[in-house]
Amino acid sequence: MRIVQGILSLGLGCSALEKFCMNMNLNIMSSRTFNFYKKKILGGHLFAANQMLCNIRKDVKEAYGSRNDNDVVDIGVSYDGSWLTRGHTSNIGIGCVIDLLTGFVIDFEVMSKRCEECQQTKLALGEDTAEFHFWYEGHRDFCSITHVGSSGSIGSKQQ
Repeated sequence: MRIVQGILSLGLGCSALEKFCMNMNLNIMSSRTFNFYKKKILGGHLFAANQMLCNIRKDVKEAYGSRNDNDVVDIGVSYDGSWLTRGHTSNIGIGCVIDLLTGFVIDFEVMSKRCEECQQTKLALGEDTAEFHFWYEGHRDFCSITHVGSSGSIGSKQQ
């Protein structure tokens, strides 16, 4: 699991791990095993992020004088978005809701214009084939494309 986490932290994937293992004369991890560990790592990160957001939201409510978790609190917020790369050509962006009193990020959304799995399957099956369309129907709910439109509109996405 540590080697998968290390490869992912470098922004690399299974094929990079395969090349590394071949060069180091190590046993090669199957892509299935790599993806299994990748999902476990993602689950841990999501759990930690959600726990942190819950704690931050509780702190923000307390800063506004609310002690009850069920209270609806009127707060001032700012919204900002950013891109992975400069300009309006990035495929990945993030939008953040920031509390004005504490400066804490109380919510966020990562937006992507690209899905690596879709790209690979388009190459393998052909984008206009019946096989691809059949595959996509099963993949649609898991697709990582969460933003359609120009990258410039990521910062002004309406929720």
